[in-house]
Amino acid sequence: MSTLERGNEDYYLKTLSKFYLFKINIFSTFVAQQKNESLLMKKTTLLLLLLIVFFSSPRLLAQEGRKLASIENEQVPILLSVSGNNVRVQNAVPGSVLEVYNILGVRITSLKIDSTDKTFTLNLPKGWYILKIENIARKIAIK
Repeated sequence: MSTLERGNEDYYLKTLSKFYLFKINIFSTFVAQQKNESLLMKKTTLLLLLLIVFFSSPRLLAQEGRKLASIENEQVPILLSVSGNNVRVQNAVPGSVLEVYNILGVRITSLKIDSTDKTFTLNLPKGWYILKIENIARKIAIK
């Protein structure tokens, strides 16, 4: 191999290596740009979410006043207490029905409540039962 051929070969290798370094540089710049765009998108999404929360909060706070008024008009919760075979129901709406279920969910009896404070004597064997009044259900034990 002559010196001229060897010089041309070195020139081509240097040119080729510069070309590949240029391509690698462009690729790494592209990857960095993609990462920056991804980070920018995350920041934008977070900013939009915060703006939505910020602008919707006055509506939530404005509705708080209405909630307080409706809570004041609500009834006192229904109280159930058990002592032996006696069940006492307090604060129930007169005319509502007390339903007694066994632990398997089979209805055993239904009792009509005619006053806000009523005591029933249940002649049931010992065990666990479910009492239901309107939309309230409680698990009790007859001992």
